[in-house]
Amino acid sequence: MVKVTKQTHLVMDAKERKIQEALEIISAVDIPLGGLTDTRKARMALALLAVANIKPDGGWDDAEYWKEGGSWAPTTRDIIEFCNEHYGTNISSGSYDDVRRRDLLRLVQSGFVLSSAGKPNASPNDPTRGYAIPKESIDVLTSFGTSDWKSAVKNF
Repeated sequence: MVKVTKQTHLVMDAKERKIQEALEIISAVDIPLGGLTDTRKARMALALLAVANIKPDGGWDDAEYWKEGGSWAPTTRDIIEFCNEHYGTNISSGSYDDVRRRDLLRLVQSGFVLSSAGKPNASPNDPTRGYAIPKESIDVLTSFGTSDWKSAVKNF
């Protein structure tokens, strides 16, 4: 949400700022955003934030990635719960298929997010299928906002 202060300056709250930063990251690694509505772009950004376990008050250097068993790898239902709890969205728990087919699709196709982390042979409809940030993507996230970021994007 954007708020107008008494000085008529636009101020972005922490949730909106994280969504905008996630969109900046998505664009920087050439994941196409063309043809998407603003709502769909925000949902893709929220999916990335959930998969990386980045809360509004957290830093990008806190991003989690797949390190095998026990790593953070939320299912689509976990992603919905994360977004509703931490970003104040009101995504229906029945929207798990929409999260998989729309919000995660381009992130997975680009290789920026792992599909089926820990269960490589899981079917697309397996409700236990987890999503995670692969080691190849983590530097892009953890270096965001630093002097190393452009190099990390280039290396990805």
